[in-house]
Amino acid sequence: MENSDLKSMAIDDLWQLHEQVVAKLARELTIEKARLEERLHKLGLVSKVITSDRERRPYPKVLPKYRNPKNPG
Repeated sequence: MENSDLKSMAIDDLWQLHEQVVAKLARELTIEKARLEERLHKLGLVSKVITSDRERRPYPKVLPKYRNPKNPG
């Protein structure tokens, strides 16, 4: 579809085209995600996915590099 075709389309037609594109992309994303999860399952890597259960290590306090002379706080 050429750019001039899009400029001549009505707003309702453009919105309908947008909804069709979004729906198709969502379907393709879902299919690809399922395909990748199946590959992970076959490789046995599903249980090795990184989780955020562990605690973060303590970091030292970071001091400010520059201060406002009018408001040093």
